[in-house]
Amino acid sequence: AVILFSGDTGFYSGCEKLCKALKELENTEVKVLPGISSLSSFAAKLKTSWQDAYIVSAHGIEEGVWKAKLQYGMEHYGKIFFLCSGKETILQVGGLVENLGGNFALYVGYNLSYPDEQVFEGLEEIDWPESTKEIQRNWIGKSTGVEVEFDIVGGGKFSIFTTCIET
Repeated sequence: AVILFSGDTGFYSGCEKLCKALKELENTEVKVLPGISSLSSFAAKLKTSWQDAYIVSAHGIEEGVWKAKLQYGMEHYGKIFFLCSGKETILQVGGLVENLGGNFALYVGYNLSYPDEQVFEGLEEIDWPESTKEIQRNWIGKSTGVEVEFDIVGGGKFSIFTTCIET
């Protein structure tokens, strides 16, 4: 049998647990054939190395844990790579940056290697009007809400996350 995982086989992946479970089965051979690492791809898109970066991921990690790691990185490192688990996470990161400040370069990646991939060098690169960025900064931390999806006339979809559904 062949099992295919998307993403990075060695960085916050289900691959490790699956390999351990499969190795316990009789007559089972396990091979991991990795593709290009998400970190390597991320750094290449940014045209920078990642050997000196403090790396934080929100994938499958409790919010309090990744926020503490990110805050630590902001206080102690000059270069931070942050891998988001969703659009809401990007907004939360923006709030931490605004609240903590500091002297560091923050690189944010979302859905790396997928068609809707996004790579940012700090909150300011996100393509929103300044008034929208300011609103988002003021709403950081409001993690209870809903994602609403709209159909676009002529095809496609548009989704938003909101903490106030009546707006």
